[in-house]
Amino acid sequence: MVRVLFSSPMDPERRAVIAATAAAAFEPVILEDVPGSQRAAAWELADVLVCTGFGPELPPDLPSRAPRLRMVQTLLAGVDHLPFERLPRSAIVCSNAGAYNTSVAEHAMALLLAAAKDVVMRTEEIRRGVFDQSVMNKGLAGSTVLLLGMGGIGAEVARLCKALRMHTIGLSRSRPQDPVLDEAATIDDLRRFLPRADFVVLALPLTRQTAGLVDRAFLAAMKPDAVLVNIARGKIILEDDLFEHLRTHPGFRAALDVWWTYP
Repeated sequence: MVRVLFSSPMDPERRAVIAATAAAAFEPVILEDVPGSQRAAAWELADVLVCTGFGPELPPDLPSRAPRLRMVQTLLAGVDHLPFERLPRSAIVCSNAGAYNTSVAEHAMALLLAAAKDVVMRTEEIRRGVFDQSVMNKGLAGSTVLLLGMGGIGAEVARLCKALRMHTIGLSRSRPQDPVLDEAATIDDLRRFLPRADFVVLALPLTRQTAGLVDRAFLAAMKPDAVLVNIARGKIILEDDLFEHLRTHPGFRAALDVWWTYP
């Protein structure tokens, strides 16, 4: 039977899912439950590794420590964070794409709404005793949202935007066919759509092609009062270019779920 080693800590809910799923399909081994003296054997006998892939979770000598390893399954939606130099060359690497479509899309809408309505700034004013009822904010109904990346998360964001009566434009490597979109094109048409967008949502994977996609020229092509939402990866945006754009365009808003460097 296939032995699946879970190297990430597992809470009771995840343990219940593992137990219900395993049945006679595979033998689950949760590393945190294995005594220290038996952990070397747990690695040695593992056929599949389920992990987050961060930090010390993957030992530097993984190929020799886990000679039977045939597959590495990360719990995250992407694989750009994995230290591929530590992985066995023959192992298949899988992401958890699709697992977070609904939750991340809902979070994207929370960021979009917070930026459109200036929730953070207005809250800070209230704390200082300022109550300015003359302040205007951006409406969503009738506005245009440009979605970069139409995978599971991007498609779910598009559906939520459509429910708020927004005009939806979706771009991806190949022209998306999702019927929820009012317009669709490839990422090559990006510069044509940027000036029209009131909101731009980044839902792209981090690749060689998308790293630094949002640069000075990208930002300059956007409306001066547009909202940029990033639920993808920090390095898709050039940090210094965004900082300078925010400094020189006070009406522009950026709502970021991801950052460039983490503690």
